[in-house]
Amino acid sequence: MQDTQPRKILILSANPRSISQLRLEEEKREIREGLRRSRQRDQYLIDTAEAVRYRDIRRAILDHEPHIIHFCGHGEGEEGLVFEDETGQVKLVDAQALAELFELFAAQVECVVLNACYSKVQAEEIAQYINYVVGMSKEIGDRAAIEFAVGFYDAIGAGRSFNDAYKFGCNAIRIAGIAEHLTPALINKTTTNQTVLSSPTKVEVVQELKTSDREILIKKLNSIDITPQLAPQLENRKLLLERVKQEVTKRWNQFLQRSILGENIVINLIKEQQPDKVESFHDIKTGTKPYKELSNDTRILEVFDSEDIRGRLLILGAPGSGKTTSLLELSKALIERAENQLDAPIPIIFNLSSWKDNRQSIAHWLEAELKSKYNISIEFAQELIKKHQILPMLDGLDELATSVEQELCVQQINKFIQEEDYKFHPIVVCSRSQEYSSYSTKLKLDGAISINKLTAQQIQEYLTNTGHNNLWKAISNKPKIMELVTTPFWLKITIISYQEITFDKWQSKKNTTQQLNYLFSAYVRRMFKRDITTRAYTNRKPPTTQKTIIWLIWLATVLENDSQSEFLIEKMQPSLLEDKRQYRIYLICVKLMFGLVVGQGIGLILCVIFKFLFGQFIWVGNGLSIGLILAAKIGDKIHPIESREWSFVNALTGLKSGILYGLTIGFVLSIIAEIIIKYNSLIFYINKNTIKIEVFIPILMKLLPSVIYWSFSLAMILGITFGILEGYIKPKPNIKSTSKFPNQVIWNAAANSVVSFLIIGLALGIGFWVIDVLTNGIVKQLFNYPFSGLVLGLVGALPYRLIDVKRGTSSIASIQHFTLRFILYLNGCIPWDFARFLEYCTERSFIQRIGSRHSFFHPIVQERFAKKDPKSISPTRKLDQK
Repeated sequence: MQDTQPRKILILSANPRSISQLRLEEEKREIREGLRRSRQRDQYLIDTAEAVRYRDIRRAILDHEPHIIHFCGHGEGEEGLVFEDETGQVKLVDAQALAELFELFAAQVECVVLNACYSKVQAEEIAQYINYVVGMSKEIGDRAAIEFAVGFYDAIGAGRSFNDAYKFGCNAIRIAGIAEHLTPALINKTTTNQTVLSSPTKVEVVQELKTSDREILIKKLNSIDITPQLAPQLENRKLLLERVKQEVTKRWNQFLQRSILGENIVINLIKEQQPDKVESFHDIKTGTKPYKELSNDTRILEVFDSEDIRGRLLILGAPGSGKTTSLLELSKALIERAENQLDAPIPIIFNLSSWKDNRQSIAHWLEAELKSKYNISIEFAQELIKKHQILPMLDGLDELATSVEQELCVQQINKFIQEEDYKFHPIVVCSRSQEYSSYSTKLKLDGAISINKLTAQQIQEYLTNTGHNNLWKAISNKPKIMELVTTPFWLKITIISYQEITFDKWQSKKNTTQQLNYLFSAYVRRMFKRDITTRAYTNRKPPTTQKTIIWLIWLATVLENDSQSEFLIEKMQPSLLEDKRQYRIYLICVKLMFGLVVGQGIGLILCVIFKFLFGQFIWVGNGLSIGLILAAKIGDKIHPIESREWSFVNALTGLKSGILYGLTIGFVLSIIAEIIIKYNSLIFYINKNTIKIEVFIPILMKLLPSVIYWSFSLAMILGITFGILEGYIKPKPNIKSTSKFPNQVIWNAAANSVVSFLIIGLALGIGFWVIDVLTNGIVKQLFNYPFSGLVLGLVGALPYRLIDVKRGTSSIASIQHFTLRFILYLNGCIPWDFARFLEYCTERSFIQRIGSRHSFFHPIVQERFAKKDPKSISPTRKLDQK
């Protein structure tokens, strides 16, 4: 850093107006001020680029030729850094694209600082080409981000190295009393394929804790008997907490800001304590206490922590009143607590709509949900629940199909919270007020609050603060409309739909149902008129409005019929087919395809084994018959196996079994085949005369070489095949390998099938080549070219890949899944590229995506779409304006 030429620092900032606003101007001002006061201030020039669009990144670097690039803004982890598009909306740029861009400037740029949440993903990619890159391993607050920047550039201005500057930045966060000093990570480019993380190790994390926290942690770990395995326990907790935090943060941003309005002003919901809605587990007569309205500035965390509730809380409210918003707000606060207190449980939101078995305990249901959502083992899930390392946040009690199921669920929750292992530990349940009031059983919790309707004053303040004074003037003297917008959801929908509404016409509707239908139709029209830059259909024309609505109606209807709120492409099942005719077509296609593929493989193998006895077509026909018989046993359920891993122990076991089976089967079949082929007259002799041992001994001696050849060959084929099949096993669940994009499981399953098919085909091909040599070219007679053994091996591998019942049938699952999708496509239920369509609907703000899961951005939107009749959607007619 002793260059005489001034060194350039380029500050790039992006803060799209549709998401929460950061204190970027303060951050840039502090960086400038710090360098201005430094000893080497004359050696640094600062250039800035504000409201950076994705294409501005390249232009800014080309124009300014910086040595240090500092990005301040938002990050979305693996989805990318947040920049702006031409309209000022969100544009995500992924890690690979950024890395390829910085590769072009590797000779010039020395250091990159990504001062954005979850930007470590991008930092690791960029560090392949840039010597020093700083990224954030998790979400970082405004104060911590600014403190890090100040400390980092104070050190740079003093002539310190980038490594030292990173340490000064982390220390600045800690000195400020912010518990986020472990969030920044410095990644050094050391070799071509290796990076070194300078973020503290797990042992350092534990050593840097306050004494009181260390004691709490040790006590916590002692209680689960893993004190010798301290680091793995911390790692598992850290990984799970990061996943949960990313999920909650994304839901918060999508639900409150991106998906609805783009406004950053949150309504302070009026909360009312309603103690009679629960029966205290401690036999306290809560019903004798009066209802109490809490002050507007009372946070949900304060209610949760209050002495009389102690974390066992029921949240009630009308549809759209803000129950889920309150649950997300509470989750964010409890996640922050879990980050700072190692003994605090991790809050995880579960949707009770997936509780289908009335006899299933809540504990077992939670285990299954943890495994499904975060890909963890059942054993680890049981540990989390038993040792109170998670805090269940149970949403959607009212989304269960019937009131009977809902009440049974209440009873199961009561059993769960009264179990010895879970007594006195926190739990939160969320439900609509009307449905909950109809139950004869009350939850045994310590307190309940109801989210009340908005007052006229709140509505006026919100519309004024968000710049919608004209809307307030239009609705303030219309009582019917004012009654409709007393929930945050319908108020925000009204703001969005304002330009599509004729207020007198709206007011004149006969009843509430018609008024809400009118408003929702206006909202849908408005969302389609929004000018967006679509990433889903960049190089192709997006679907028409008519088709989009029809497909959304289908999706909403499916979710409503199944009492679900989340949709996963990879979990699509034949039950989605609309009638028995479609279902029969699906079964016929799957079983016929399976039978033909498996049958031809088995038939060709039989041809080789029996040396064309009775003609090759007889054996091919027999193989097809066997394939069709096996196809009849295919079940309805689709069970994709996403990935495999290799186990030498299992492979050795399979090899031994295969050799044993091969020797036995080869011995028997070769004797039968040789006797029938070479000694046809013996059959007649055996039928007419008494069997004598002296007749068979010479025959068996003549057959011995052939028997040895066949037994050895088949033993090698089956040994290799069984070894591969047994060794290529399903991996243990791993939180790091959860699905990150739609349809990932199915594509991984298909890829896994192809890879294992090629491996097994190669093994069989080698075996058939040996048979070909030992039997003077029988296989060549079948195909008549040099690679006949390999070709036959690949063909023969098909039945092995499809008949893999013990470990799961990923090949069958792929066939079933794509057949199901094709039938649904032909019937107009879904588009051909369903994943792309769902991404488009996310951009249109009808649905939201968390990982590979999609859901409508609010249950009311799902309900409204499900109630629409797809036949009423005409290409020549505007959306319903009645």
